[in-house]
Amino acid sequence: EDIAVSSELLKQQGLNHYYDTFEMHQSNLQVVPRTSCSEIRAAMTNDVDEVYKVLCDSFAKNPDMSIPEIDTWKAGFLKSPKSHFYLWKDSNKILGFATLIEDGAGHETEIRTIGVLPEHRGKGIGQHLLNYCLNRTFDMGFKNCHLTVAVTNKKALDLYLRAGFVATEKFMF
Repeated sequence: EDIAVSSELLKQQGLNHYYDTFEMHQSNLQVVPRTSCSEIRAAMTNDVDEVYKVLCDSFAKNPDMSIPEIDTWKAGFLKSPKSHFYLWKDSNKILGFATLIEDGAGHETEIRTIGVLPEHRGKGIGQHLLNYCLNRTFDMGFKNCHLTVAVTNKKALDLYLRAGFVATEKFMF
């Protein structure tokens, strides 16, 4: 009954239902190929406007992605010492990014977002960013990394499975 009520409220607001997701974990970090790409670097505060544009462009056709308003997003950009934002730059242009979050207890990290501009997908940028985040997780002394992905996001699922992630839970909304 609660699901029906929630679904009806979402419809009244013109919103779609939430999507089913997998919670995935990677705990064999020492076997992840080392990524030392000169194209990957940590984001800096002066990257904020370009990063926001890449975020919006990367997920423009993904109705399941919630992108905050620019002022809200800018206010939080690079503010947390436990949040790491990595960029893929080529010819001085950001083509992709990844966000890695440390948990407060020091046990694991979470890959919150990986985004690549649509016209640059299929070139290995997402794979490099993913491996870079996993390498950083290992280098910082964490034992595990987790992420959440929509069940319907087949390309991301394939990427994560190839990187050694295992689906540990499925959440149905």
